[in-house]
Amino acid sequence: MLYKSRQQYVMLAALSFCACLLLVGCGDGIPNVANAASVATGTPVQKAASSPGQVATMPTSGKTATVGITAAAGTPIQSNGAAPIEIATSTPVPGGSSTSQQIVLKDRALVINTVSRQKGANPDPVAINIAITIKNTGDRSIQNQAAFFQLVSAGGDFFGQTNSSDNFYGSIASHTIRSGTITFQLPALATKNLRLMYRSEVSSEALLVPINA
Repeated sequence: MLYKSRQQYVMLAALSFCACLLLVGCGDGIPNVANAASVATGTPVQKAASSPGQVATMPTSGKTATVGITAAAGTPIQSNGAAPIEIATSTPVPGGSSTSQQIVLKDRALVINTVSRQKGANPDPVAINIAITIKNTGDRSIQNQAAFFQLVSAGGDFFGQTNSSDNFYGSIASHTIRSGTITFQLPALATKNLRLMYRSEVSSEALLVPINA
């Protein structure tokens, strides 16, 4: 009887030990499989983090994975603000007034016929009147807009026009012209060493023309 009791005790102990091994194997099976996949692919295995919205990463083989970040390629914004061509010496119009000058470009010619200054009852503002002609010398129509013309003072201040002749602005057909007078108003102190900024739809043909006002 004593021998049988010892056999039963040994068998129960062996069964209990096997059951413990099975439980341990089941509990560790999933992480072991995941670790094996991670080692095979070289990709860190992600485990759920303790707080929402976070991801905990378990590195493999004791190495930290380095992720390369590529900056997004931006497209430079294109602008028509090309540096203007500064006209140092004016070319007078043959037979024209003392304030006349002409500048020939690739597809057009800018002709300043006269420049005059008109003072009001008060010192300010002073009106600068420029009689101008745009000649289309090319085979395609060109544009003529109010935004193409500005006066620039010696201090670098820009002044837009306040008035212009009727029908001066608009497209200019091939080998035709548009003529008119444009008027600027500016403080008397800003009327010295004035330059006319002409920036058309062709940005490479922007001009800074000194005027005799």
